[in-house]
Amino acid sequence: MTDNRDLLNIGSDYGSTTVHLGAPGVEILSTVLNNGYDFLGDTRGTGTSAAAPQVTGAAALVLANCPSLTTSQVKANLLNTVDPKPSLTAKTITGGRLNVNSALRVPYPLSVTVTGALGASGEVTSTPAGLACSTPTASGSFTNTCSHSYQCSSVTLTATPLGKVGFGGWSGACTGTASCTLTTDKAISVTANFYLLPTGPPGCGTSCQ
Repeated sequence: MTDNRDLLNIGSDYGSTTVHLGAPGVEILSTVLNNGYDFLGDTRGTGTSAAAPQVTGAAALVLANCPSLTTSQVKANLLNTVDPKPSLTAKTITGGRLNVNSALRVPYPLSVTVTGALGASGEVTSTPAGLACSTPTASGSFTNTCSHSYQCSSVTLTATPLGKVGFGGWSGACTGTASCTLTTDKAISVTANFYLLPTGPPGCGTSCQ
């Protein structure tokens, strides 16, 4: 447990291989009964009885913000976003103090690969904005990969053929040919496949390409 100066309290346990992180527990401004605020003191849960609920509450907030996370993901979000503190170096596994705000804002990468067989042109865009990935224009190059990181949220990908081109469908985390909606709660990879449409008289098929 740490105090309002981010110092390890004399009554706290510690261990570089057994205690994961520090959390506020001494002289911390908090809500109290009867709609009030006060600094945590001896009669108001000073110590681990105050620090432990801080971590529990942080885990609950992270899961409420992104209900699809696994238990191991929630734990990783808390441990990977601590604020490093000298007082906790070599005293905890992470060497840091809990940071709930950072744990709620963990970014997850969404990678989109756009392929255009024989030079077919197409584009994939996202809602909310962040991704606008097109097939490359260089001669002989048919694949382009773009990436953007989102906090845990719902992201919709839309594939748009350009010119006399068809959309062959998604692969990876998306399937089918309609717009694809994903929950960005982990690293995700998607591929969009475009192809050239026949250009000859009706009924000539792919031999007209």
